[in-house]
Amino acid sequence: DFQTVVLLDSRMGQVALFRLLATTDGNSYLPVAACAQPEDDFFWIFDQLSQRLVKLDERGNKVAQSESFLQMFDFTVNHPQLYYYNQTLFLRSEER
Repeated sequence: DFQTVVLLDSRMGQVALFRLLATTDGNSYLPVAACAQPEDDFFWIFDQLSQRLVKLDERGNKVAQSESFLQMFDFTVNHPQLYYYNQTLFLRSEER
């Protein structure tokens, strides 16, 4: 299955599974262009349609989100890459 998040423990056992098409809070995040997981059991996705960063918990519920990049920048982010390092989330785009 595509667009499915599977969270694993340190022994590769499944902890949680949810689909980004229909999360438990009723949101849909398709297409997801990038994903990064920090150390705090949450993870970040870049929602291509809304051009936002979205932080989700282990059940797929939205915890936080950024402003739309369309409102902040004069370009659209395509083909992003997310990196999480030293408690900072970085987004890299080939366009800029």
